Amino acid sequence: SNTQQGKSYGDISVLGGAHPAILSDGEIISLPPVINSEITRLEPNTKDLLIDVTGTEKTTVLKTLDLLCSVLNEHAGSLIERVEVIGPGSNDYRKDPQLGRTKIRLNENYIGKILGFEPSHEDIIESLLRMRFGLSEEQKGEIEVIVPEYRLDILHQIDLVEDVAMAYSYNRIPIKNPTFHTEGSLLNYTLSGKVARLILLGLGFQEVSSFTMVGEEAKMFEGENDRVIKIKNPISESMSFLRPNNIVSLLLVLRENQHVELPLKIFEMGDCAFESNGRVIQKKTIALALMKDELSFEEIQALVHSFLSSIGIDVKYRRDENKYFISGRTARVIANEIPIGILGEVHPHVLTSLGIKYPVGAAEIDMDILSKMIKK
Repeated sequence: SNTQQGKSYGDISVLGGAHPAILSDGEIISLPPVINSEITRLEPNTKDLLIDVTGTEKTTVLKTLDLLCSVLNEHAGSLIERVEVIGPGSNDYRKDPQLGRTKIRLNENYIGKILGFEPSHEDIIESLLRMRFGLSEEQKGEIEVIVPEYRLDILHQIDLVEDVAMAYSYNRIPIKNPTFHTEGSLLNYTLSGKVARLILLGLGFQEVSSFTMVGEEAKMFEGENDRVIKIKNPISESMSFLRPNNIVSLLLVLRENQHVELPLKIFEMGDCAFESNGRVIQKKTIALALMKDELSFEEIQALVHSFLSSIGIDVKYRRDENKYFISGRTARVIANEIPIGILGEVHPHVLTSLGIKYPVGAAEIDMDILSKMIKK
């Protein structure tokens, strides 16, 4: 089909070279789910409707039909008529909509356990009826509840408890003071992150926040023994890998903001993950990036040094090599003889691959290590 519906759904509706059709007096009035004929157009005075639901899973299709019919049946004077459906099999016969109702046993003690107080039996009954449930049987401490066909969200008695609480009114639920005292506090990582943000903002950086998932760009940051982690069912090609570091996220932001007045200084703090020697490594890092017309290694090093010195960390730098930084313009960041990060000028082949036309300096610091070093 040349229609948008045909392109989107045509494949799922063809079986054995044949396409389903709905006929009336020998005339095709619909080719579900692709197109309907003009005779089926709804008008302001239309009173009779034939509802067809198409899908790839039978139970979902039948429940959707029940829901649609139930909603339309709310109109005064409406009438639902069933349609005989005869399938290819000898036992494949039914009448739709089935409008089947389910029954769930609700334990009154369970309600008290979940809500933290015990409503009376009368209040529970009133609340259930107010939420349009039916009651088929009442025993001591237990009620058999009839769930309407349009309440597809009710799967377990916990769902009934929620409805009871809403109908009873949350404002009526008694408040109990806790019997013990606790005092919360922020994690050291959170406190360290707050300090880092304030210092970087003072150094003229802007914070960005992006997804932990990136596209094929992640492969450029694989190491000799490090591999990026591919997502099995990504929602889009641009979110098919977990980012192996935060530098890749900053470069993607810079790519989309090359029209902004330079220099541009940004940072991001967040999670990243990669596979190393068969093990998954997850880290919390903070990455910095500087983009300008002309850039030297010393400029990004000076910013990193100012940042770490302001926190109270004494650092030194050791020459290093990394494939996404320029050789000879890359350094490992060392604090207390422990490697805590890396910095350098981003390699031209990385910038060209991403479509970035300006030089970029970047650095990344391991926040898990840094948060333990920050003086309180």
